[in-house]
Amino acid sequence: TDMTQTTGNPVYRRFKQEALETAPTGGGGLTPTQAAQLANADAMATEWDGMVVNGVFTAAALQNSPVGTGGFTTDDRALLNEIHEKTRWITAGVVAISSPLDADMNLQVIAGDSYSVTWSSPDWPDLTGSTITLILQSGGQQHTVTATRTGNQVTAVLTPSLTRSLAGQMWAYSLRAVISPATQYTLAHGQVIVRCVPLGG
Repeated sequence: TDMTQTTGNPVYRRFKQEALETAPTGGGGLTPTQAAQLANADAMATEWDGMVVNGVFTAAALQNSPVGTGGFTTDDRALLNEIHEKTRWITAGVVAISSPLDADMNLQVIAGDSYSVTWSSPDWPDLTGSTITLILQSGGQQHTVTATRTGNQVTAVLTPSLTRSLAGQMWAYSLRAVISPATQYTLAHGQVIVRCVPLGG
């Protein structure tokens, strides 16, 4: 306790310079210059506290962080959110990709993986109240998946058991919206390209 200050919050303010000088770094303690820089944390506390609140960067800190020649832009944040949406399904047990659609609107999937597939188009009709179904067809075999709609985006989830059952055959898909018995639309269509990869274990 005689190596730390009894006051100071957050904890980076509490270490005395003597403690920092003897902290094990690599094969020895910090150099006097390093220790002086770290001991100066208390003098920087106001500035640091303005950038980090409860361990989270503030909006001002993110806005002014160096990206290229300036801070994060609105486009930067939109791109980061897009990356998050495409990677948030990754878990320890199953890899799920939010959009396996290629440039030709074909589905590229790996047998046994799960996918959350999202389509959107400004040219679609008003889908309010519609029932939307993803239809997978190969000869006389067919799988259907009920899709959900949020605004102008339609999403269908392909489970591992479904993608596993697609292996070894040629499949086509269509995304069908039924607004009424007399009003139906094909929102998207394409081929399903299924790859098999060795499973570990």
